[in-house]
Amino acid sequence: CGEIIANEETINSVKKLFLEKGSDSWFAISAQEILPKDYQCPHCKGKDFEKEKDIMDVWFDSGCSHAAVLKKRDKLHWPAELYLEGTDQHRGWFQTSLLTSVAAFEKAPYKTVLTHGFIVDAEGRKMSKSIGNVIAPQEIIEKYGADILRLWVASSDYRTDIRISSKILDQLVEIYRRVRNTARFILGNLLDFNPDTDIVSYDKLNELDRLVLSNFQGLVKKVNGSYDNFEFHSLYHEIHNFCAIDLSSFYLDIIKDRLYTAFTDSEDRR
Repeated sequence: CGEIIANEETINSVKKLFLEKGSDSWFAISAQEILPKDYQCPHCKGKDFEKEKDIMDVWFDSGCSHAAVLKKRDKLHWPAELYLEGTDQHRGWFQTSLLTSVAAFEKAPYKTVLTHGFIVDAEGRKMSKSIGNVIAPQEIIEKYGADILRLWVASSDYRTDIRISSKILDQLVEIYRRVRNTARFILGNLLDFNPDTDIVSYDKLNELDRLVLSNFQGLVKKVNGSYDNFEFHSLYHEIHNFCAIDLSSFYLDIIKDRLYTAFTDSEDRR
């Protein structure tokens, strides 16, 4: 009779089939095999059916993944803490997930949505083999080391398209060395320090030591705030500036006299 049949009975039959054999079964078997045994059309009582072949939405399947995955696995929970994808998914996965979830459960399937741009070359061009501007992660690791690749990721504002080139990586190498050398200098002077016996109470620290500790606590607050807001590039800049300015150029430079001349068990040295 040409009427559409979509009711609880037929939907449950399709659901059971998909759970057992997957969604490809819709194309592999006949309409009569999909429907319940001896099923009749509720409109005309006929038994000959034609399957719908039009595509409703190419993102519909992935838009149901929150229900198929999060609600079906004991170790996961619904809604998701975070949905993470590229900016092209605002009208794709993000939207279809929201539509199916609100329709079925009257609630969004995620607590937070985070989107990112795409990696481009130094001129802002999309990476393409035909252009020859593709930079593979393994090539970066082999030339610069994995830490430089991690630092580049952390230093990038992913909310826009992210540029990468040898020049950008070379700049990060210098920043990495500066931070690493600062840490090495501090650790080198802590070699013989035993916190159980050598620690100095805060009230006995001089004004300069208390200042740098105060600045460090300010850094911790900013870094934690950046993590909470997924602003990793901000915490990268904060940590770099603290190491390069507060420590290397200021505090550590001033206390070298103490470190090199005071007795190891003296209060000033400790």
